[in-house]
Amino acid sequence: QEYETLRKNPKFLPQFARATREHLDRPTALVRARHLEEALSPAGSQNRLYLKREDSHVGSPEREIAVAQAFLAASLGRSELVCDIEMAAFALELARFAPEFNLKLTVIVGNDDDATATGASFELQRLQELGTNIQTLDSLADPCDNTRDGALSYWASRAKSCFLALDFGTGPTPYPRMVSDFQSLLGHETMLQLRSQSQSGRQRSLIAAVQSEADAIGLMLPNLRQTDTELYFAEGNPTEDGEKLSRRLQRFNGAARELSWLRATNCISHLAINNQNMQEAQQQLHYLDGVSCALEDARAVAVAIELLKSGLTHHDFVVLVA
Repeated sequence: QEYETLRKNPKFLPQFARATREHLDRPTALVRARHLEEALSPAGSQNRLYLKREDSHVGSPEREIAVAQAFLAASLGRSELVCDIEMAAFALELARFAPEFNLKLTVIVGNDDDATATGASFELQRLQELGTNIQTLDSLADPCDNTRDGALSYWASRAKSCFLALDFGTGPTPYPRMVSDFQSLLGHETMLQLRSQSQSGRQRSLIAAVQSEADAIGLMLPNLRQTDTELYFAEGNPTEDGEKLSRRLQRFNGAARELSWLRATNCISHLAINNQNMQEAQQQLHYLDGVSCALEDARAVAVAIELLKSGLTHHDFVVLVA
């Protein structure tokens, strides 16, 4: 209820955008893949191929989530964050950014003997150097069997002043909604960049690999029902990895739940790309434009290649490289 109230404030997301720019080195680049575009477009088509380079900035997924949750906790008037040591990389990013939002951080760890056994000693030392409050399970008022339950217990006893920091992809409601809201800034950012580089009145296609999850959601959502914009998700060939993809999309939690909802809207075309086409697209992009991308992102590049060859004219294609 608190989050729903907060997100209705028209200043909320613009304020988050400013915090993102400051701490995550945004906006990320939108660049032309000119050589691939020229090699594959029909003569005189005047098509343009852009890459949204989410892979080029300093923010890791853990850092992005840490900044978002610290910003949210401060916006809700909390003074403390709590998480568990199981997400050690996330905890370290929270420790770095919590002071920027005037927050203190508590991390729940196993009992003293467990910390060394699980190899968490380095992370604990670094967290302590960053001023983190470390609480072991046996120091909590209620006995807990694991650190995730310990974090929940710690938060529940002081919820008015404490914010439970969870990976957006695994948390309950409203954490999946936070994925949509915060990541949608990527889509707004992309379209502003595109409009500054391209002529008005051109048709657009936005393309992302479904495995990009939160970034793919963010690119698509603000443009879901724009009449001048077509949306494409690149998926694996069902005969090669369809079973894995099906299991991923049927997990109704976090980012996967949002992706399932997007599929149900029928506003996005889902195109299957086999492994051979994926590898060829990766090689073409590297050879022609000197850009190296992950194999999963190469599925999205392969979709763009097919669209470039299809005879479309005066069209802008944007491929997410996450």
